Amino acid sequence: RGLAFAPDGKSVYYVVAEEHNPNGTLYKSSILGGVPEKLQDIVNTQIAVAPDGKQFAYVASDRNAKNSSLIIADLVGANERVIASRPIDQSFEWQTPSWSPDGKLISVAPPAGEFDGVELLLVTVEDGSVKQLTGETKWDTVLATEWLRSDSGLLVVASEKAEWADSQIYHVSYPQGVVRHVSPDLIAYSSSLKLASDNGTLLTTQVQRSTNIWIAPTGDLTKAKQITFGSLERLDGMLDLSWTRDRKLLHSAIVDH
Repeated sequence: RGLAFAPDGKSVYYVVAEEHNPNGTLYKSSILGGVPEKLQDIVNTQIAVAPDGKQFAYVASDRNAKNSSLIIADLVGANERVIASRPIDQSFEWQTPSWSPDGKLISVAPPAGEFDGVELLLVTVEDGSVKQLTGETKWDTVLATEWLRSDSGLLVVASEKAEWADSQIYHVSYPQGVVRHVSPDLIAYSSSLKLASDNGTLLTTQVQRSTNIWIAPTGDLTKAKQITFGSLERLDGMLDLSWTRDRKLLHSAIVDH
């Protein structure tokens, strides 16, 4: 969890949560291999490494204190400090922090409210001040943010506020906050979103789903038989499935027009 390259590209940071240590530990490993170096305990979420390679940011929730915090710490040593907090019912999304190229800002996405959707915030590292970037644009979910190396804006993986809207890639200009759809297609994208150092190549992960309906005798599931053969993203029967009295099936499907 929390896999991230160091800015110089020579090592990788990652978080491990184990049975004997469910709170998580941050490690560093050379891309050439070797023995991993243990850096920090009690880090159990995705991290964002600062451009200078000396600090990292992450999100932590404290259910006792009922808050969610954006935290900065040194990669070597502690010096941990909270730079922004919100009520836990409006928690920062743990997979969304990203540092601006100059190291002065961290983008992060928290829910704006139960019915308002998700907004994109900028947190100033020096004083913890918080500013909303996206103005009137709010999404149903935000899975990742990534600053462009040119400081001209961010790329965001998010889904629009509409029923069954898949997550897509958007460009958000900085400082204007203008949102532009980068990938208007039928493919969903996950929280993997990284830019190469040349600022011209994007690495992400596509998500493709397929569901079909099977029937089987209740006493012998090994005799199950597939009865629909839908295409990707059709999702036969995923939302609803019911027998009629004359032994026919009524089922839902997502149909692209």
